[in-house]
Amino acid sequence: MPKSFYILFSLILTSILSTACKSLIIEDLPKATELSSIIYNKTEGSDSTFIGKPIDVFKDSLLMDLFKQGLKANNDVLIAIEQGKIAESNLKIFKSHQLPTAGLNIGTGIQKFGDYTMTGVGNFDTNLSPNISQNQRVSQPFVPDYLLNFQASWEIDFWGKYSNYKMAGKLKVINSELIKQVVSSNLIAKIALLYYDLISADNQLLILRQNILLQEQALETIKYQKEIGLANQLAVDRLLGQQNNFLAQEPIISNKIKQLENQLNLLLGKPSGEIRREGRIEEPVRINSFDTIPINLLKNRPDIVAAENNLKASGYLLKSARADFFPSIALNLNFGLNSFNIQSLLNLPASIAGGVFGGITNPIINRKVLKNNFLIKNAERRISWFEYQKLILEGFLELSNLINYEKSISEIIVLKKQEVEILKSASTISKDLLINGKSNYLELISAQQAVLNAEMELNSLKAEQLKNKINFYRALGGGAF
Repeated sequence: MPKSFYILFSLILTSILSTACKSLIIEDLPKATELSSIIYNKTEGSDSTFIGKPIDVFKDSLLMDLFKQGLKANNDVLIAIEQGKIAESNLKIFKSHQLPTAGLNIGTGIQKFGDYTMTGVGNFDTNLSPNISQNQRVSQPFVPDYLLNFQASWEIDFWGKYSNYKMAGKLKVINSELIKQVVSSNLIAKIALLYYDLISADNQLLILRQNILLQEQALETIKYQKEIGLANQLAVDRLLGQQNNFLAQEPIISNKIKQLENQLNLLLGKPSGEIRREGRIEEPVRINSFDTIPINLLKNRPDIVAAENNLKASGYLLKSARADFFPSIALNLNFGLNSFNIQSLLNLPASIAGGVFGGITNPIINRKVLKNNFLIKNAERRISWFEYQKLILEGFLELSNLINYEKSISEIIVLKKQEVEILKSASTISKDLLINGKSNYLELISAQQAVLNAEMELNSLKAEQLKNKINFYRALGGGAF
């Protein structure tokens, strides 16, 4: 070909690429928030000692059994597994785009060419030639066509369009496993929270029944004093009213227990059933420290890593959208048997036909669609960035709140324990004074009510402290089962 052809081709290609690149600027992302600038009380080497597997964190064997049941039957976990299968299938689709498409074509047809067409005249003239055999003569006026060939097409990924799709697909597969970890960790935390809510409610019921027994003893004392003239019916009625108040709380707590069991059964994928549980709520969770924010674990939390992968994937998809503007380069192969005579179709090598073709196609008509798709991918990339930053900051602040709450509630529990002991002693003294006629029934009623309230509050505080530790475990991403 003449040199001028290559020069013209180069100028056209350069013009196409420069036009495509003018509006295809990939915007820089905003500056990230430096978490190290807001970390406080950071202890060197503390990041690796905060979290572990559920079996290392939770001591209760019955709770571990519930974890196993939930991970097998919970609908959210099962959905996450299916989403993982979808991601793997999508990756296979992305990979297939980089491979040639091929197929075996078997076909037949018939045509009639006009007498005043080039093919029609050519066929007529061919049949008159003395240089062809009888098998090479074209039947008239209808010309059959028999075809048995292999066809292949391959779009060369010169601009990285499909390789970027594949990289995004790989990250989606990784994310599907990370999301499964997030769902599993959240499920473990939810099961643990409900389980210890149940134990806390059991303890409430136990505390209430113990106070009901004390109330019955006080009522018997007042009745005796009435018989000997040291008390009146008003005192009996007031204590009886307080007793009924205590008794009325029992069905409320029992109903609460049933509701908690139903919520827990829902997480386990069961319609109903009693939840076996131990009665202890004292330090059943092993969390090593609440003094610092473990920043390395926070950055490696599965949902934060997944958000980071989403950001990377959006970058790859943006590059693929930009590659849509550039010319596509394709190779086509056609090789097989072709004849207008069925008897000659398998006459090798005479019936062999084929060819290799290459071409460059540049998008022109749908450039507005491609441009808007590029702008969408650009915006989606920025959204992924903001979501990633938001998740990190939310995680940091959540951990900060949990740590501060742990410090506060630990101090409150110490004071509340002292309060319970003091009020129990005051209630005993009030009862002794009443028996000896040195106090009245109102002081006893007040003392017993104060004991019940303080014990209930202490039980709730212990449950809140435990739930805070479970939330701390969840906020760090939990651990693999």
